[in-house]
Amino acid sequence: MEILIAMIKSFAPPEAYERAAFEWKWKAVAYFFALTAICAAATTAMSVKSVSEFYDGFIGVNAERMGSVEISKDGVKTPDGKPVEFKSKSGKLLAIATPERLDAAQVKGLVFSVEKDRFSFYGGNIEQTVPLETLLQGSQSVKLSEIFPTKSAMVYIILPCVFFAVSGAMNLTYCLAMGLAGKTLAIAVLPSLGYLKCVKIALVAITPPCIIDLGLMAFVGVPMPGLVFAAISGGLVWISIRAIATKASDGKLS
Repeated sequence: MEILIAMIKSFAPPEAYERAAFEWKWKAVAYFFALTAICAAATTAMSVKSVSEFYDGFIGVNAERMGSVEISKDGVKTPDGKPVEFKSKSGKLLAIATPERLDAAQVKGLVFSVEKDRFSFYGGNIEQTVPLETLLQGSQSVKLSEIFPTKSAMVYIILPCVFFAVSGAMNLTYCLAMGLAGKTLAIAVLPSLGYLKCVKIALVAITPPCIIDLGLMAFVGVPMPGLVFAAISGGLVWISIRAIATKASDGKLS
């Protein structure tokens, strides 16, 4: 309950920030995992619709054609050795499997391609390529349809785990970075405030921008710019440290 209250009070420093810095031990770890879980759950919920549409409108439609493509250490095997195209329900070309290599013009607009010795994903201007051997997982060969997990596994297991790991890494990075910034600022007003205490203050400080960021993605469809996130959390860290320093100078800090 205290963790939930601290999240609410994170929008109104410095009470929750002072308690986190001077009273929390294991609660800081619990708070971190709770915040990360909220971020992961919200991001997963926002992704479920698009993932479901992808499975229903693409994977399901092309299941039989994907089953005709075999991947092995020797490369990609297709019926008659010709490229196999995979389209959405609307007829849009989204992927190609071919024993040969595709040129740059052919991959434009694709979601993924399976070529000769590699599997490539495309998104915006980003291309991520992995060797076919990484998809085999010890098998001699697999059907293209077999490398995709079921929709239930993707929605209820894989997505939450991936988003939890990503959110956790990002939150930890922000905490450590903002903790360092807080310690630097504390040198001028409260030199005795240690780095670990500053990290715990930063942990509470990243809560408001995290929640605002989730709200923006849910209702506007765009994430908060990194500089704005840093400015909000950094401002909360500074306000809290100054308030704690003032209290310390007045002899009111326990």
